[in-house]
Amino acid sequence: MQKITCILVERNEEANIGACLETIKWVDEIIIIDQSSTDSTVEIARKFTDKIFITSAKGLPEPDIPIAASKASYDWILYIEPDQRLTPELKEELQSVLNSDYKYTSYYIPTKNILLGKWIKGAGWYPCHVLRLFKKGHALFSNNIHELMEPGDKFGYLKSPLIHYTYNSIEQYVAKLNRFSTVLAQQYNDKGKKANCYNFILYCIFKPPAYFIKKFILQKGLIDGFHGFLIAFFTFVLPIVVYAKLWFIQQGNKIKKSDNKGYCHD
Repeated sequence: MQKITCILVERNEEANIGACLETIKWVDEIIIIDQSSTDSTVEIARKFTDKIFITSAKGLPEPDIPIAASKASYDWILYIEPDQRLTPELKEELQSVLNSDYKYTSYYIPTKNILLGKWIKGAGWYPCHVLRLFKKGHALFSNNIHELMEPGDKFGYLKSPLIHYTYNSIEQYVAKLNRFSTVLAQQYNDKGKKANCYNFILYCIFKPPAYFIKKFILQKGLIDGFHGFLIAFFTFVLPIVVYAKLWFIQQGNKIKKSDNKGYCHD
């Protein structure tokens, strides 16, 4: 069987990291990029691997995924997040791929997303295939939040799902929305997107209802009841919050510039 490295990027995941690593301890190597955790995440992780590398906190894992992949000792790499779990069935399917004369250099894995204790089957959350298994040098990475890895060439699909425990409380859901919206607003600002009339209309008037309708109606979030409504609602809110933070960032820059002009004080 081909050997495999599992990579993770995490920060302050003491509630998840032990259970996650327990499901992947069969792999040949585990590499963790820790974004300066302030809880006991690293101490728990050291029970499973000594290949832990500390980097700065970024608010999103994407920039550190290629760094983790570059440190892998083996050609095959499995990327997993701390709030995800491998099932025995998925482990068996992964080992089958590694034992075979594989046709592909990367594989998408379906995701079974759990929100507030409920398996979400609508809102585009299932099967939600994500690229997770790939050969070194055969995946394309992005530094942007929630932009998924893409295959560099031939890819296939596995059947057994990866279990993803998304949010265990409304507070956790809101906290993540707050963090993601801050990162998105900063990325938009860095790319030169302006908080002007056009983008106000786009992000605060057109996009919110369009996103809600897509999640709740077109992607059948309604089959998940109130859970589906929550997903659609937070999707509705996100572009408004992102625009508000973008506006605040740019207003803050204007204030700083005006302060630099100096004033006459008695």
